[in-house]
Amino acid sequence: MDFGNCKECFFQAVSNSSWANEGYLVALDMAQDEGFVDALQKLSQSFGIGIIHLDAQNIAQSQILSPAQFKEKIDTTPRLTNWLRKIAILQNS
Repeated sequence: MDFGNCKECFFQAVSNSSWANEGYLVALDMAQDEGFVDALQKLSQSFGIGIIHLDAQNIAQSQILSPAQFKEKIDTTPRLTNWLRKIAILQNS
């Protein structure tokens, strides 16, 4: 990920996080220049999306560059609400 595809990747993570308490952008290949990392940190702070630089060769060496902000209340749609009800019914049977 670099300046060329950063916004697309980041806003995909924002979009997918609307129904979750936390959202992370996880990248294997990430530009390391200071300007890029600073821009990514600003986006993270503005939208609450965490950033993880994943080390595929050694998962334990992966780094959380910015933690996600926890959201108490998630956005729900009728479709998601119905799906969650079905899951609850299955768990209780």
